[in-house]
Amino acid sequence: MAHEDWLQTLAEVAVAFAGFSGLLAGIRERSQRESRINVTRLRTIVETSLSVLAFSLLPALLNGIGLGEVGAFRISAVAFLAGFIPLTVRGFRRFRIAHGGPALGSSPLLGATYLASATALVAGVGCAVGIPRSAVPTLYLVALAGTLAIGALNFLGSAIEYSGAESPD
Repeated sequence: MAHEDWLQTLAEVAVAFAGFSGLLAGIRERSQRESRINVTRLRTIVETSLSVLAFSLLPALLNGIGLGEVGAFRISAVAFLAGFIPLTVRGFRRFRIAHGGPALGSSPLLGATYLASATALVAGVGCAVGIPRSAVPTLYLVALAGTLAIGALNFLGSAIEYSGAESPD
């Protein structure tokens, strides 16, 4: 299967991020507001990590049960989008509520998270539609990498917060 090594690498990185989120959860909390924001970040890291892990394995599973390679990636992309869209909307809503309002537009990390989300969405749709057919596996990898980037940006936000530096959020 094309890109199987890349899928395995994405799964391994996703597991590492999920593990790091456990370490972050053990670090002391500061104020109640910072606690809500960090819990939201940790939930996002875990959700993105576990979804990337699952969706990294799905195309190989589908291909292994007899589906063609392109078909396996396209079906995986449809399943990915069915979860990605509502989880992303809910995640941004949760973060806005935890932050205490809509004044998030100027954050560099938030802007990067929007960009990663849009990249994952566009690549996922392109893969599901199958246009261009030759790029279907690559588009799927881009969608998963964009999703993993969302978790990585939340990890970065948590690390900045825990380090005592001024958080861009």
